[in-house]
Amino acid sequence: MSGVAFSDYGTSCVYCHIPPEQEGADSTPFGGIEGWNRFTPATEHSYDLYNSRTLDNKVHTPSPISLLCLSCHDGTMAVDMTVFRPNGWRSSEDAAMHLRINGDNNMMSCAKCHNGRIAHNIAIKHIGTDLTNDHPISMRYAGLSTLICPMAHTALTTA
Repeated sequence: MSGVAFSDYGTSCVYCHIPPEQEGADSTPFGGIEGWNRFTPATEHSYDLYNSRTLDNKVHTPSPISLLCLSCHDGTMAVDMTVFRPNGWRSSEDAAMHLRINGDNNMMSCAKCHNGRIAHNIAIKHIGTDLTNDHPISMRYAGLSTLICPMAHTALTTA
């Protein structure tokens, strides 16, 4: 529901990546995640992270790449909440509701339509800030040196 639930910037890349015409721009002075076109989630230091007695690599705060994923999937901000918008974007023509992912069936939630009755269930995409029942994040997994960007289907180096 681009244009209704979220602003359609014309390419899916800019929801994570800095627009090409602004290459080299730094999002951090504006509250962005270093190297990315997303704002740092407001709950940056209040995630409950996965932990285990057998886990050697202890994680205390999410890394920038984990914050990038969480900035949509924790439900704390709208999916289209980017630091920079593509050239030519006119906010005066924006009629989107700027919804965020969460499981509530209300007007300010993706679940308004994606509640399992009208469309598919959005709850599986909303992970919230309690990550204790999820896999560990912000750590290097043994034998893994790249991550796959689900939007672009390209490999990202983790080094």
